[in-house]
Amino acid sequence: MPPKDPDENKTEKAKKALTAVNFFVETNRLEPYTAVYLISFRKWNEVWFGIVSLVMNLAMLVFQTPAGDLLDKTRHKKTIAAAAIFVAAITTVMVVWTSNFWLILIGKTIEGISATIFLPALMSLLLGVCLTQKEVPAFIATTEVSNKVGSFLFVMACAAVSYFAFPDVGAIFYLLGAGGIAAAFFTLQIPSDAIDHARARQLGQAVDLDSSSDEDGGSSHPAVGSKEGKPARYRELLQNRGIVLFAVLTFVYHLANAGVAPLLSQYVATISSQSVSLTWTSAVLIVYFFSQALTARWMSTAIDRFNHKALTTVALIILPIRCAVIAMMVMYWQNPYFLVATQLFEGVGAGIYDIMLPVIVKKLTEGSGRFGFTYGFIVTCWRIGHGVSLLLGEAIVHYMGYSSAFWILGSIGVLNLLSFVSFFRLGGEHREAQ
Repeated sequence: MPPKDPDENKTEKAKKALTAVNFFVETNRLEPYTAVYLISFRKWNEVWFGIVSLVMNLAMLVFQTPAGDLLDKTRHKKTIAAAAIFVAAITTVMVVWTSNFWLILIGKTIEGISATIFLPALMSLLLGVCLTQKEVPAFIATTEVSNKVGSFLFVMACAAVSYFAFPDVGAIFYLLGAGGIAAAFFTLQIPSDAIDHARARQLGQAVDLDSSSDEDGGSSHPAVGSKEGKPARYRELLQNRGIVLFAVLTFVYHLANAGVAPLLSQYVATISSQSVSLTWTSAVLIVYFFSQALTARWMSTAIDRFNHKALTTVALIILPIRCAVIAMMVMYWQNPYFLVATQLFEGVGAGIYDIMLPVIVKKLTEGSGRFGFTYGFIVTCWRIGHGVSLLLGEAIVHYMGYSSAFWILGSIGVLNLLSFVSFFRLGGEHREAQ
């Protein structure tokens, strides 16, 4: 058997390390636990937590796009990612050490800024360690499988702690903090010479930002206003129809989607005993991560077999169906077990969408040298939609009730689906008139 090429050995080691990082890294496991812990166990009122959440999200909005731009320009992606993950791990545990409002506000703000750094950093590292563009979508799916399996197991452990150790549930945050430290360790195991920094920022042979040669029918053309080997101008990216439209669609998707799970958790808590509030929160997350892990596993093969727009459309269809089912159950059948089971829908929809988002951004920016900047910009739109969704959902619940909230969020999802199907094109269908 011939020996492996040294580049292949380094790439294989880098991919294994990145897969391990994604298993341990916290991307969306904490928010429900932090809210319930501070309000129910630290005797915070909802306004205090709302202020902390608002400031944290504002910091993330301000820093997300510049962080992506930084990751395009730096050759220290690995070190920066590891440092950001480690800092986020420490701030995770802060809620156990203190209940002081100002300390937690500062800590959560730092945690938010750290998250804006390590998300685009990990995606840039993923692009940088892949030897060919063709293997990127499948490896994105592989890392998503690892992340969702890790999330599922962590949440299972948190559920056990919250049930058996009640009311002493601080160990949940130590568990999540330890996961962050492990993720930082594995980030440092990525061989530095396995990272191609040009590939990491999608800098190479320039192609039309409104097209790419792929299964959706695109063809390669020189990027508007860019020169081969040089990054595109920021203005060209922000004037690009495909990028701007996808940013708007991402905002609307999260406007419709982000508020559903928190409202579902709240509603289930209102029809259940207070002593099992954290257990129900864990149950909502367990069902979600379980179905998302299975979906991500399926996507690891489906992403190379099916049209990418069709896959994304499936994710968008699932959202209004899920909202309608929950709304009907709230109106006519208030069973907490079946309400929690509706998270299967979110697991499938988000399992597809979370993988397709970086794949679509990669297609839209191929050859531009601005992947990190564009990815940061799209994630900023995601975060704005997320924050507005929570506010909108809570306002509708306050004035109109839970069922109305789910119907309205589902209607926004229908609008987003129709807009995506009608106006968004991958490949050469976004070419602007010359």
